[in-house]
Amino acid sequence: MLALVDGDVVTYQCGFASDQTIYTAPDGAEFQYKKEAVQHCLDHKLDENDIAKNVEPEPVEHCLHSVKIFINSMLHEIDADEKKIFLTGGGQRRVDIFPEYKANRDETHKPYWYSEIHQYLQETHGADMIIGEEADDAMAWHQWADKATRDGDQLGAETCICTIDKDLNMVPGFHYNWKANGGKGDLFWVDETVANRLFFEQWLSGDTADNIPGIPGVGPIKAQKILAGVGDDPFLMYEKVINEWSGPPVVASAPACQSVEEYVHLIGDLLWMQRVPGETWDQHFGLTDLRNDNECLF
Repeated sequence: MLALVDGDVVTYQCGFASDQTIYTAPDGAEFQYKKEAVQHCLDHKLDENDIAKNVEPEPVEHCLHSVKIFINSMLHEIDADEKKIFLTGGGQRRVDIFPEYKANRDETHKPYWYSEIHQYLQETHGADMIIGEEADDAMAWHQWADKATRDGDQLGAETCICTIDKDLNMVPGFHYNWKANGGKGDLFWVDETVANRLFFEQWLSGDTADNIPGIPGVGPIKAQKILAGVGDDPFLMYEKVINEWSGPPVVASAPACQSVEEYVHLIGDLLWMQRVPGETWDQHFGLTDLRNDNECLF
């Protein structure tokens, strides 16, 4: 089994785990949690706005050792004898076509040893830095290539996407989420029909974590209900998605979008986990004739 590892998540999870945050009250009292420092200020009539936050990281060698242990443990859990780790680099396509992509995140909020972990993953574990796309897409490419080679059979599958990111469930094959089941982990199989349906469901609900809009008031559960009566034909699901959109929201970063279809196509481009480098959702599903000639920003 070849483990396809989300190095971005590993970097942040192991990095932040090695960062010890200390909250210092105005009188010098130190606390591990902010709520404790706030309560201390209330008890002693101190101004909670004067609480200082400081990060005291573990020694870098301790942090990198934790990364090593974490990766080895993951490989053991899924009985993998090989691994490929992927990191997201610069020049991301999604930001180019939709500048507000992930704009809700604080890009400055990174682990203290962020750069050192990246360097360690690349130099010691051979991690690939993906430029232009994201680590997610690279994992999807490799998993789809394995499916194409082995006809998508569980018994013959030789790759497993390892991440806690639910978006990758839009890719058929084995998956491992180490935080599932209360941290015990979960190795599971996603077949192609389920993977496709997840894509169209998310096309209705959007992705708040990545700042990708959906239909107002439609969450994951409602999206499932909307598509419940539709079969597995991608064209029928696509039609349902288009019909459910009542009109394009006002999006300052996409002023060229003049129709519901154009706007929805843009959202599909943002959500799609590429199964082949450069491939769009409409190409994969054979729906290219449904794109408008004046496609929005693409």
